[in-house]
Order: sequence, then structure tokens, then C-alpha cells
Amino acid sequence: MDTRKDVIIVTEWDDSGRHRRARALIAKPNFKNISLISDNISVIKLKRERALLNTPIYLGFVVLELSKYHMYDFHYDYMKTKNSDNQLK
Repeated sequence: MDTRKDVIIVTEWDDSGRHRRARALIAKPNFKNISLISDNISVIKLKRERALLNTPIYLGFVVLELSKYHMYDFHYDYMKTKNSDNQLK
């Protein structure tokens, strides 16, 4: 899990022009908390918007194939020997 956070220091409460201000950042869904340093300076912490999935895809593929192997092994080696062929299809 990525533990990094975005930290933004703002000096104004409302938006003015193209600069993001505290009110807009607090309204975002990835807002974590706000720390007031002084009357006009605050630090806003945001969670990361995107997570980096760097786990290899072939690892998930191997897990899926092994689970299928164990299910088929149980079905054909255990269930088929316990029950006759006409009961189990």
C-alpha cells in the first residue's frame, strides 16, 4: 500500500482565478485533514488519487491456475472415486 500523501500549503480560503484554495481542496473526495499553522496559512493533506499496481500480472494468473488445478484434482480423484459415474456428471 502506498503511504505517500499530497501536502498543499494554502494561504487563502476561497478560490481566486486559477489557484486552488482551501475550500476547493477540502471539498475533494481524497481530502484527509487540515492543519492550521496561523490565521491565514493552513496545510491540507490529501490521499493519493491513483494507486500504483506494480504486482506482476503473471502472479495472479498462477494463483488462478493453481486453484483450478486443485478443484479438478479434488473432483476427479476424490469425488469420482467415491460416487459412481452415473451419479456425478
